[in-house]
Amino acid sequence: MRYKYGLFIKIIGMLLILSVFSPVLYAKTQYVTDVLYITLRTGPGDSFKVLKALKTGTKLEFIEDNGEGYSLVRTESGDEGWVRNKYLVDEPVARLKLAAMQAKLDALKKENQELKQKNANSRKKTKELEKDRKRLESSNIKLENQNKKLKSIAARPMELAKENEQLKALNEANESQIASLTEENTKYKDNTVRDWFLAGGGVLLFGIILGLILPSLRWRKNRGWA
Repeated sequence: MRYKYGLFIKIIGMLLILSVFSPVLYAKTQYVTDVLYITLRTGPGDSFKVLKALKTGTKLEFIEDNGEGYSLVRTESGDEGWVRNKYLVDEPVARLKLAAMQAKLDALKKENQELKQKNANSRKKTKELEKDRKRLESSNIKLENQNKKLKSIAARPMELAKENEQLKALNEANESQIASLTEENTKYKDNTVRDWFLAGGGVLLFGIILGLILPSLRWRKNRGWA
């Protein structure tokens, strides 16, 4: 029984604490309604001192409602005071909403213009890059052609050296063939001279023999006739 009574007392105490601090824990935002100015007073009534004037759209933090048409509020600068409930609304007034929407629209227009400008710059940059790409391609083709020419020129000495080696080998073969032919001609000339010398000697010898024989033959013939 004592336990239940103690638990009941604790619950009551917690409820009392929550009731005291609930305006702070559940603070909400409210706005001054669509009038020119209202007064923020030190107490809930027109007889209390005016702390300051609040213009339409002023953002306020709701603290508590006294149940008699006044609410305790706090400004963004930290001033606390009482205002009439009929001047408070949960949402900004239409004029403020319109102004906010207009500001947002202007921001979107500005962002749109910036995006258009960026898009135009991107297109211009793309065209410039395309021109640079074409120039590089043309330059690359020229460099490739020059490279081919240089390779051809560089390969020419090797071809000439190879051709010279072939001509040198051919020349050596020709020289060897010429030497061989020269040697054969020399041998042929020597053989011809020798053959002519032998032939001439034979003719001379035959002439001598004939010269010796003919007189003898004539003498015998003359004698026979006698």
